[in-house]
Amino acid sequence: LDSLLETVIGTDDRQRILDTDLSPWNMICALRLRGPNGGGAVGTGWLIGPRTVLTAGHCVFSNTFFGGWASRVEVIPGMNGSERPFGSFSSERLSSVDRWVDSEDPDFDMGCIHLDEPIGEKLGWFALGSICPDELEGYSVNVSGYPSDRGAGAEQFHTRNRVLRVSERRIFYQGDTFGG
Repeated sequence: LDSLLETVIGTDDRQRILDTDLSPWNMICALRLRGPNGGGAVGTGWLIGPRTVLTAGHCVFSNTFFGGWASRVEVIPGMNGSERPFGSFSSERLSSVDRWVDSEDPDFDMGCIHLDEPIGEKLGWFALGSICPDELEGYSVNVSGYPSDRGAGAEQFHTRNRVLRVSERRIFYQGDTFGG
């Protein structure tokens, strides 16, 4: 991971989310990642369909962390410390785009976790949209997830800011983030 892209800038403005059992926070999932080499990590994903969790490509495939594909991912919607208000779900069915798997190109750092149970039918899911990059500058961006530096990846934190710059495949903003 590029630590320059995930950092706290000045005063940490992230706020802990306590109502993780309510929408939209319940659709954001803590991830527990395991690789075939025994390596583990934490991450964040979000429901985009009844059985689909979108996440970073490096959460499902990473030569550095796992020596390839993760062997198992545990998905915990709305985790709040030790509380798992909706239980947890494990999957070994993972996917990513070819450009991430072939070269771990940061412009294609996206992956999916495919669940057997349709948990999104109960919790809901985020819609996906496509907006031209030049139209995104100045939009408000919300970032919520399970950072490893606060709550050890078990507590959800949120920040918001404006989009500063957009490339064809990335959005740049000045909000506090950290790995996880």
